[in-house]
Amino acid sequence: MATKKSSTKNSQPVINPALAMALTKSVGGKAADAAREALAPGEYMVDAAVQLQGVLVVGEDTTKTATSSILNQAFVALCLHHAGITREGIATIMQRVAADYLAGWVGSPADREVAETKRAQLIADLGLEDQLAMIQQMVAAQLPPIPVRGRVSFKGSVNVLDPTAEQEADEVLAATGTEG
Repeated sequence: MATKKSSTKNSQPVINPALAMALTKSVGGKAADAAREALAPGEYMVDAAVQLQGVLVVGEDTTKTATSSILNQAFVALCLHHAGITREGIATIMQRVAADYLAGWVGSPADREVAETKRAQLIADLGLEDQLAMIQQMVAAQLPPIPVRGRVSFKGSVNVLDPTAEQEADEVLAATGTEG
């Protein structure tokens, strides 16, 4: 049974981590999104007996190498500085480049694709592709690996053991002007 409650502290019972993950996986995603859309803001008391039956599969944890862009503004500013360009010159260049770069991030997807192609072509025309890739690899090799949790999946079913509780919850939601 789910009833709307005025205000209390949310107390979380201690449950087995495998059960918690199986519940999350079994009713998460689209089902959770749909349930959220059906609820008005507020707090709800939930009192229902459910049976969760199936297999929870937890994959091995792994690591991955950092792949985000390492060549950020500070890197570019240092390159320009070491090339002998003054602070004012660097600021002017960065403003001009930022305007050109940002022009490719607005507009339709086709406009963005054209801008991305132009940026890639400019780097290729300057002959910097190999140099930038080498720098990216050199810096990435020095970064610590990023831990990645193993994939979790649940194959099974969730059954409400007390059908009247689910019906009462729907009635409460209907009484509050929300459909379940």
